[in-house]
Amino acid sequence: MRPGQSAGELAAQTEGFEGLCEGRITAQPSGTAGFGYDPLFVPAGHTASFAELGAAVKQALSHRAHALALLQAHFSRLSAGARRPLDFRPAGC
Repeated sequence: MRPGQSAGELAAQTEGFEGLCEGRITAQPSGTAGFGYDPLFVPAGHTASFAELGAAVKQALSHRAHALALLQAHFSRLSAGARRPLDFRPAGC
């Protein structure tokens, strides 16, 4: 916030980036890696759970990775002079 900038001006400049990872919850857990729901969650386009796919694949497909890709695209567009975020969803989920 710069001197003299109001909270309303700052709120108008705030952007949100949401990532999604679609998939299904299985009835039986499979795999031992990860934590929480990882043995139960099979991402779309895959037949193995996050616990079976491993950390590198999970990180590439995760909702966080998608949100960060949107943020990166937004920064790229801002540096090129664009004013609005790009509507972009990486492949994978």
